[in-house]
Amino acid sequence: MTGKPLESAAPPRQRRSTSAAALLLVLVVAVLLVAQARSAWTIGVAYRYALPLYEVMRLRYATVYDEHNPHRTRLNSFAHKRSLPEPGDHLVTTPNADTLYSLAVLDLSGGPVRLEVPDTAGRYYSAALLDAYTNNFSIISRRTTGARGHSFIIVGPGWERAEPPDGAQLIHSPTATALLLLRILVDGPQDLPAVRQLQDGFRLGASPLKEAGTPPRPVAGDAGSFVAVVNQALADSPPPAADAAMLKRIAKAGIAPGAGEPDPALSAQWSTYLPLQQKLLAWLVGG
Repeated sequence: MTGKPLESAAPPRQRRSTSAAALLLVLVVAVLLVAQARSAWTIGVAYRYALPLYEVMRLRYATVYDEHNPHRTRLNSFAHKRSLPEPGDHLVTTPNADTLYSLAVLDLSGGPVRLEVPDTAGRYYSAALLDAYTNNFSIISRRTTGARGHSFIIVGPGWERAEPPDGAQLIHSPTATALLLLRILVDGPQDLPAVRQLQDGFRLGASPLKEAGTPPRPVAGDAGSFVAVVNQALADSPPPAADAAMLKRIAKAGIAPGAGEPDPALSAQWSTYLPLQQKLLAWLVGG
């Protein structure tokens, strides 16, 4: 009985060649996945490190440069909130419901800023100073400096002159950009006129500003904008020397002083991973 001859098995050499090609493909895919994971991790580290700095620059731009903000003010000047906060209001933090807020964005690159604090007659107030990385470096309040009037000289990095001759207290800011967040207690709506008058008693005087162009505009959700804003801020307000290792690490993600926007390849990675990092951080914070 005759039948169709059986097909012969592939030669051993061909089978080995096919297995090697499959293994090589698996290795290439694995290397690509590891590289993507490393890129995503590095961008995540860079995002979390740079976010406080970006938020300060975003607030600075909105307060001083945003033409769509009808309440914008100049650098080294107070923007006063004249009414009590309502649900949904946000300034730097979620506001208290029984205090009036004032905010000043300080630029110390051209010289000191003088803060005059009036006599608050025992009323609670707090003037918190934050550097460009949102670190509190001084708090002026009834508890720390008393309720009587006083003068303060706020200076930027590298200030080495003598103490002020008129008895003003010297305060050193770690960065050239700083925020001054003022809160004053309000004892009900009928107390608002008195507190508004007290707000006007807190006065700022500054040296002439250095001439500088408008900083990069922060654009929500835009990866290139995030990197450009942060890189300019790193150049203007360098981080402490202790962060050198971190800066070396995140330079791989295009975050470096004065580097501007990242190249096209890094931009594509940021555009891919930034939304994921934002969602992850929101989930971690929100629990």
